[in-house]
Amino acid sequence: MDPVRGTEIVLGIARGLAYMEAHHLVHRDVKPANIIVQKSGAAKLVDFGIVKMTDRTCSLTTEGIILGTPYYLSPEQTYQTSVDIRSDIYSLGATYYHMVVGEVPFPGDNPIDVIQQRLHHTPKPNKTKPDLPKEINNVIEKMMHCKKEKRQTTAAELVKELEFVYKRIHR
Repeated sequence: MDPVRGTEIVLGIARGLAYMEAHHLVHRDVKPANIIVQKSGAAKLVDFGIVKMTDRTCSLTTEGIILGTPYYLSPEQTYQTSVDIRSDIYSLGATYYHMVVGEVPFPGDNPIDVIQQRLHHTPKPNKTKPDLPKEINNVIEKMMHCKKEKRQTTAAELVKELEFVYKRIHR
């Protein structure tokens, strides 16, 4: 996908995540199949089947069960029951990577292998697509850092970074 259009879509979803975060929600299944683009061009996040409220202690999931799609899961979703907005940021980063590079960040046929790769590696989009604008490469690397402490802290922070990226690459 054209990097400018991909950035527009991801920025729209990041704004949706900021709204969700303000209401103490984590989507937990951000992926291309859960993004629709309206005729107007606006991107919307759908399928709230495994949303988690971050201000409540109750859980509807079973310990040891992994929820989400392996290609887009954050590392912490594979081994922690407590996730926050940084997990959605990671999954949106994996989606962004797929959109602008043309393949998933961690390919593989076995879901366990795909999950294992993300635990210790931060993907480098420009290694697969050298002509990717460096601003996009940098924001994806930060979004997909294997350590959640190194990612954007909030969705609002991500929105600001993506707005900056969009201004730099939009001509």
